[in-house]
Amino acid sequence: MIIYLKQCALFYLLNGLAMIVLPELWYQYTPGAADTGPFNLHFVRDIGIAFTVSGAGLWVAFSQRETPNLPLAWLAIAFLVGHSILHQVEMITMTPSAQEIARDFTLIVLPVLIAVVGLVRLSSADAGGRSNQQIRSETVVRGVGGRK
Repeated sequence: MIIYLKQCALFYLLNGLAMIVLPELWYQYTPGAADTGPFNLHFVRDIGIAFTVSGAGLWVAFSQRETPNLPLAWLAIAFLVGHSILHQVEMITMTPSAQEIARDFTLIVLPVLIAVVGLVRLSSADAGGRSNQQIRSETVVRGVGGRK
């Protein structure tokens, strides 16, 4: 799970940096971005900052050798959770097409949901008094579903 969370961190960090440095290309090639309205340089860069900070925070939270920084991880993922909830609300209230629902669920909702499940498991294990090495070993062996 920690490997997945670090991969998420890297993805969100790079996505945010692309939004800041290459906003027009990001807007043109990101599925669904152009469907939200005309390109707005300032808005894309603002959101890019949020993705960059979230990704960097997750990366730092899981880059420590012995102990993941779970409070930092929860703080870093807050924007991503909010972004995911916004898309879920829009799926319910705005009658998107099946293709738009599949795209948003696959690219936005599911990755964050898996990350939240992982953070809940890590937080529960940490609260249960197990060592961080035990937590890391169990999450690598079992993954999200808890099966070996």
